[in-house]
Amino acid sequence: MLEAGGDEGALYERATDVLVTLHRAPDHGLLPDLGAYLGDALIDAAMLLPEWYLPEASGRATPEDETSAYRAAWQSCLCHLPVGGDTLLLRDYHKDNLLWLPGRPGVKACGLLDFQDALRGHPSYDLVSLIEDARRDVAPKAYAQCLERYVAMTGLDARDFHTGFALMAAQRHARVIGLFVRLWRRDGKPEYLPHLPRVWRLFERSLKHEALGPLRQWVDRLLPPALRRIGST
Repeated sequence: MLEAGGDEGALYERATDVLVTLHRAPDHGLLPDLGAYLGDALIDAAMLLPEWYLPEASGRATPEDETSAYRAAWQSCLCHLPVGGDTLLLRDYHKDNLLWLPGRPGVKACGLLDFQDALRGHPSYDLVSLIEDARRDVAPKAYAQCLERYVAMTGLDARDFHTGFALMAAQRHARVIGLFVRLWRRDGKPEYLPHLPRVWRLFERSLKHEALGPLRQWVDRLLPPALRRIGST
């Protein structure tokens, strides 16, 4: 979506406006029988971290009791996820899946790709995908503007939203860290490994939120800083 010489802030704001539009249209934005990306579904997806990353980093299989402890930590953390206000989640909402269509007005200028795995869930999830992109750095100014814009335009409680944002960020980054290792080891795609340092930085930032205390303790114990690097990453 972002073109050479383009205004990153303006483009990211337009992409944020798409999410606001989806938030404002829950009746027809949430399709009938759409599955939920909440609770156990979130935890199951985040299990890629102990299943793929930890064994690669530590050189041994993750003990069953530690896998159980990881799941329990997530259960404790997700108790803090504000309830209600679910929206449509496109689930892979980032720059590479957006098309800039300047000939169209308003949010229609932002074309969407890759939404076949859409579910419903916390409204912060796709914003996390957009501004905490695993594959590229987003300028701090654009990041802050999009976050503030979404909260202001939706009228959501800022404290609740930021709690949900931290939880969804941690979940997404934990999943992606494990996913990139799986893509390397199982699918022979090492090209994702150079992105791991960025995703780890984002993951560590999300873990600072008070709602993530149990997960932070697990990560600090099982994955100290020395194990947050693989190979040349």
